[in-house]
Amino acid sequence: MTPPPTPDPPVSLLVIEDDPSIALVLEEILASSYEVRLANGPDAALSAIAERRPDLLLMDVNLSAEIDGIELSERVKSRFGYVPHCFLTAYSDPATLARAEQTEPVGYLVKPFEAKDVLAMVAIGVANARRQKERAHSAARLDLALRDGLEAVLFCDSSGQLLAASDAARRVLGIPDSDSFGQQVAGILNVAQDAGEESLLVPEALRAAAAGERFQRNTVLQRPDRSTVPVEVTVSADLGIGEYAFHLRLLPQATQTQEPKNGSHGQSPQPAATDSPASRALAPEDGLIDSVTGLPNRKALEAKLTESGERPSGFLAAILVDHLPIIRQRYGRPAEDQVMLAYSQHLAEHLPPECALGRWSENSFVTFPRPPIREQLDREVSRAVSLPMLHHLQMYGRSALLRISARASFYCFSPDLPGQIDTFVSPANTGVRARR
Repeated sequence: MTPPPTPDPPVSLLVIEDDPSIALVLEEILASSYEVRLANGPDAALSAIAERRPDLLLMDVNLSAEIDGIELSERVKSRFGYVPHCFLTAYSDPATLARAEQTEPVGYLVKPFEAKDVLAMVAIGVANARRQKERAHSAARLDLALRDGLEAVLFCDSSGQLLAASDAARRVLGIPDSDSFGQQVAGILNVAQDAGEESLLVPEALRAAAAGERFQRNTVLQRPDRSTVPVEVTVSADLGIGEYAFHLRLLPQATQTQEPKNGSHGQSPQPAATDSPASRALAPEDGLIDSVTGLPNRKALEAKLTESGERPSGFLAAILVDHLPIIRQRYGRPAEDQVMLAYSQHLAEHLPPECALGRWSENSFVTFPRPPIREQLDREVSRAVSLPMLHHLQMYGRSALLRISARASFYCFSPDLPGQIDTFVSPANTGVRARR
């Protein structure tokens, strides 16, 4: 029996109003549909936001304090980052409206108001805030992928037209910048002729992603120079803004998951020669990319930790994936690689976009925030790591549903940081609890 879906948590509102009678009226109007907290001034509001960040602020402009609601919204942004907010005010003069507009509110309501006006403004404000958050996360993911150039990913719209491509994707596909923008992804992901029905790769991927289904397929792509490269293609979608992402992972011959021709399902395949174009592409000239996940490897991470511009000034979290020795023993090394790839994608999906992610060792990752660092970002990392991943493993005729979990340990920068991380992620470290 399928369990019922978990209901979404209620939208949290913080009403900042120094008139107790108006604050109580607003609470009465909104409490049936939202989770409402009250603050009677700037200090109380900042304390309430620090305690628990709301989804939306409702602020009176004319607060009886040393600052008004517009100045308060600027202080909130400088301390916590942008928090979606609406203004409730008796003022609608051009000067006040111009000041308020600079803070990018998601709603503005002039007093006196009726209950239906408040409910309508809050509903629109919540919807606008959600869209802003989706756009911000999408822009952050896009910027991260393109800036680092370490993940091979193509972004396109619902029609399949290319929006952007990371440097890693261009290296994998052998395409220069001038030959790709504005083209259809189907014309860039050229499936080798002997792949048969795989020529429908892009249309099928877009249909699956639009329907909310997971799409993952191994295929062979042909570059403009007629060389071929085996890849795993997965597709994700941000349906709120109509954006699709094609993630490419190079497949070395030793870790492809096709059925062995000799029928010996329980045996691991023999590694193939490593001098193929695909194998050479797995190891870029700088040697800074992990061949399984496409993330920065330990060499790249240690180089970043020695650069003052990249060195984490807040924290670094080491993430130890559990039970990998058992998975390797039962299913072989290719299964372990498959799980680590899937878990790296799981982390990338749930970690804050402000965090860099890399693979430290066979069984671990590290993540750290890029400057500027938002407060409580470490809590978001802890939350992401605490989410287990269900992975359907299919390997050489064997199938298993695996529950993959991990533990995190947080560190401040120090010269012996690599040694501290190695101690935590050591295979013998099976009974150590995560520490802060």
